[in-house]
Amino acid sequence: MRAAIFVGQDQPLEVEDVTPLPPGPKDVVVHVDASGVCHS
Repeated sequence: MRAAIFVGQDQPLEVEDVTPLPPGPKDVVVHVDASGVCHS
């Protein structure tokens, strides 16, 4: 999966490929098609 990583104030987000951890016995997996980021 790709993730936008916050590295610091006044820095651009870094987009990286990441491997999520497998869900635990009390976790749920939520599929997200789109997300937004507020720049204010």
